Amino acid sequence: MIKLLGFISLVYSFQVNANVLSNDIKGFNPTSSSISFVTVQSGKTLQKKQLVGSFFVGYEKNSLPELRFTSETEVLSNDVTDKSISAYAALGYGFTNNLEVGFSFPYTISHSVDNSENTNVSSFVVDGQTEILGHIKYNFIKNKSMRHAVIFSANQSSDENNPFIGTGGSTLTWNFEYAFSQQYSKKILYAFNIGYKKRSPGTAVERSGLVPLESNLLLSSGLTYKLSHKSSLVAELLSSFSTSDDEKGKNNYSVEVLGAYKKRISRGLNWVSGFTTELATGSLSPDFRVFTGLQVDIFSLFNRKKKRAARISRTQGVTTRRKAQPEKRASYKKLIREDGDQTITTFRLESLNFKSSKAVMENRGYDSLRSIVGELREMKRFKRIIVEGHTDSSGNYNSNLKLSLERAKKVRNYLQKELSLPSKAFTIKGLGSSVPIGSNLTQSGKALNRRVEISVISRD
Repeated sequence: MIKLLGFISLVYSFQVNANVLSNDIKGFNPTSSSISFVTVQSGKTLQKKQLVGSFFVGYEKNSLPELRFTSETEVLSNDVTDKSISAYAALGYGFTNNLEVGFSFPYTISHSVDNSENTNVSSFVVDGQTEILGHIKYNFIKNKSMRHAVIFSANQSSDENNPFIGTGGSTLTWNFEYAFSQQYSKKILYAFNIGYKKRSPGTAVERSGLVPLESNLLLSSGLTYKLSHKSSLVAELLSSFSTSDDEKGKNNYSVEVLGAYKKRISRGLNWVSGFTTELATGSLSPDFRVFTGLQVDIFSLFNRKKKRAARISRTQGVTTRRKAQPEKRASYKKLIREDGDQTITTFRLESLNFKSSKAVMENRGYDSLRSIVGELREMKRFKRIIVEGHTDSSGNYNSNLKLSLERAKKVRNYLQKELSLPSKAFTIKGLGSSVPIGSNLTQSGKALNRRVEISVISRD
C-alpha cells in the first residue's frame, strides 16, 4: 500500500508552489502481454497457456506539474524540480489463442523535490505500491498480416488525498481500447491503439491549485524494426487528452515519444533499454525518462529442456549423450505465413543431397532434418504436416513425379519415426519438376531443385 509520508503547507504572502506526485496519471505502463513493443498494445493475443512477464526500472525528471499561484493569478512554473525512481512488474497469460489476461504492479521506489529557492511548497511524497492494473484482451479479427483486438482494463489507485482524483473522487478508473497491428514485412511491425479512460473525479482539493482529472482520450502507436534475429529498435508515440471543458482541465494532457533497443539474451528472454521525452508541454508528462528492464516469455524459457532433449540419442533402450561436436549449419530456409486463423511454417530443404534420379539421401541431408525435428518438437499445436518432393528437369516428366513422391516418402518416414506421429498426421505430394526454384540449365540450379519442402499447419 502507498504510504503518505508528508504534506507540508506553508503560506507566505498568499503564494504557494505545488508539486504533486500522482501515479495514476503516469503514461509509462509497460504492457504485460507483448514482446514486440514496450507500452503499446499489439492486436495479437498470447497463445494458449503462454505466460509472459516483464520487469522495468525507470528514472524520471519533472514528471509532475508545478503550479504557482497567488490570490489573483495562477501560472505554471519550473522553479521546483522533482525526481523519481519507479519499478514496474507485469504478468500476462493466454487462456485461449484469442483471449488473454494480464496484471501490472507499478511501484514508487523514491521521490524527491529539489526546491533550491526554499520557497513555500505544498507537496505529496509517496513510496511503495501505487496501483494495480488488470486487463482482458480479445482478438476478434485475424488475417495473413493484420490483427484486431479489444481491451478492457481497470486501474485501482492506492493514493490518498490525491488532488488529481479530488475530494470524494473514485480511485478506480476504467479503460476501453482498440488495438490494431500489421506485419508489413519480416522486419517491420506497426501497431495503433485508441481508447477511452473513464474517471469519476471529486471536487478540487482546497488550495491545491489543481483540477481533478476528467476522463481521457488515449492515442498511441508503435513501430518495431528488426535489426537481426536477436535485436530490434522500437519507436512509440504516446498521448492522452482530457475531455474536460474547464480551461485548467484542458492542460491535463501528455504527448511523449519513446525510443528503445531490444536484445534477445537467450530464448524467451529479452533485455530492453530506452527513453521517453515530451513533445508538448502538458501537465501530465515528464521532461524525460530513462528505463531498462527484462521481458520474459516464461513458457519458452522453461521449454528449453526440450531442445536439449533433441540432442540425446537412444541406443538399445539406454539413453546416452552423443559426444559434443561442432554444430553444422542447417541447409534449409524457414518461411512463415498466416492464412486466416492458422499459421503455416515451411522448411525448405534445398540441400538434402539426393543423388540424381534417385531417392537416396546422403548423410549430410540428415543434419538438416535433425535440426527441423528439434523445432517441430517445440511446436505443440500443429494440425498437419505436408511433405512435398521436387526434382530437377532431367529425365522423363512422369518418372520425375514418381521420383519426387519417393523422396517425400523418405522424409516423411524419417519425421514419423523421430516424432512418433501416426501416418494420418502427414500429407505427401510428388510435384516433380513443375515448381523449380533454380535454373535447370546449371548443375547448381538442378541441385537446388532436387529438394523437399515441409509445411507445418498450426493453430494460431
